[in-house]
Amino acid sequence: MIGLARKKAVKVRTWKLEDIPRIIECYKRAYGDRAGSVSENQRLYELEFEAFPDGQFLAEVDDEVVGYATSLIVQIDESSHLYTYDEITGANTFSTHSPSGDT
Repeated sequence: MIGLARKKAVKVRTWKLEDIPRIIECYKRAYGDRAGSVSENQRLYELEFEAFPDGQFLAEVDDEVVGYATSLIVQIDESSHLYTYDEITGANTFSTHSPSGDT
């Protein structure tokens, strides 16, 4: 079977608080110098997780985090102005998360 690469399984699951250091490493690999400080990122990921743990996902291959997604639910005023990222996410704290939101 020379020349045939073994396909690796991708596992997708919600992440846990203990996954945050590996998520930060994934972020650093993707964004390099734009990654910011580890302590800042650690706290923001903790806040995101605390606000909506069921909305935070990661992808692993051989126990390495190769991707992740964060999400939240918010209430949008359709007649209002365009929202900024910081307005939607509460400046990445997810303090705007509302389980009864429409978006």
